[in-house]
Amino acid sequence: MLEELLPSPVLAVGLTGHRDIASEAVARAIEDGIATVLEGLQRGLAPALAQEAPFFSAATPIVRLITMGAEGTDLLGMRSAHRYGFQISCVIPFPWNEYRKDFSAAAAEVAAEAFSGAESLLELPGRREEGPRAYERANDVILSNIDLLVAVWSGGRARGRAGTGDVVQAAVVKGVPIVVIDPQSPNAPQLLAAASIDDFEAPVASDLARRALPTELTGFIRGILGPPSRSLNRQGFIDLMNEMPRSRAWRFEYPLLLKTVARQPAVGRRSWATAANAARAADKALPGSASANAKRLEIVVHARKTIDRLAVHYGGKFRSSSVSQYLMVLFGTWISGVIGLLIPSLATASIFVQLLVNGLVLADGAFRARHRWQERWLDYRVAAERLRWLGFRYAFGLTGARPLQFGLQRQK
Repeated sequence: MLEELLPSPVLAVGLTGHRDIASEAVARAIEDGIATVLEGLQRGLAPALAQEAPFFSAATPIVRLITMGAEGTDLLGMRSAHRYGFQISCVIPFPWNEYRKDFSAAAAEVAAEAFSGAESLLELPGRREEGPRAYERANDVILSNIDLLVAVWSGGRARGRAGTGDVVQAAVVKGVPIVVIDPQSPNAPQLLAAASIDDFEAPVASDLARRALPTELTGFIRGILGPPSRSLNRQGFIDLMNEMPRSRAWRFEYPLLLKTVARQPAVGRRSWATAANAARAADKALPGSASANAKRLEIVVHARKTIDRLAVHYGGKFRSSSVSQYLMVLFGTWISGVIGLLIPSLATASIFVQLLVNGLVLADGAFRARHRWQERWLDYRVAAERLRWLGFRYAFGLTGARPLQFGLQRQK
């Protein structure tokens, strides 16, 4: 069924924390603190997804814990998850026969039982000789597959590579929301403030402010899993659309090359414009949400065609620049060879020609990089493909009655 194309309602929660726990009493308090956070997420997940129903499948909402399962915090979290029936996925840096050597004799039995109850186990092909790099690789995999990180963290920087502080810092850089459980007060979880990352220096996790984790987490979860709020007005999309009036198609090399050496077939390709025309024709006959979907599809089609033109525009500029560089190199090599063969006395001139050609190639490359033609080309192509998929969903009525404006009203 088409509904199966919608993403499953899953909240993936990563877990990291200190290996050394001060006492059994502290361990029990940390385990209860992790359980409190997981329970709160479970309670808030279904109501949050109910408000975003058009964007998720009808499957039962799931909270999934993803962790390395290391001795200490990770095992405590896995035990909490087992106790309350949460799904667990483990990512370990070595095959299990090697990884089990990380555990003390007292923890080895607990670890074996915890891992046997995990829904999935990913064994990375790390080697003990790699040292911390193997653990960093496992942490990278975990951070790339979670929506939220729960960190049992004292707030200090890591004492060594791949420590808890490093994991939290990496999550800050990636923009992953972080819930902090302080080992000194594990019954009072806190949210680490979202960081503003500039192009020069990432913020230090230990310098970020914290605030108490709300008791009701529905809004928090919706902000993590839901699409961008309409109040954000999709400014990035508006900025993309605003570039069109300033575009200039003055690079002609690539189109000229195509006309010279290749015949361009006239390919009649059906696009979403066909679907949009059909939607407009049927609009009066469609009731309620179907009519709304037809109008939204028309907006999506218009946006996609504009973005497609921008992608072609910047792609042509980038290709033209590449063609120019190749032609300049070939021409310079040919001229130098002719001079060397026919007029040996002017060998110095061939060196000058080569230097001139190299300078032109470098200048053209710098100009291309400054104007970010390749980056813009790829950005617009990705945006166009996302809009194509969104148009597919509207064409088949998969997005319900959620309004879609894309900020295009500013372009009228």
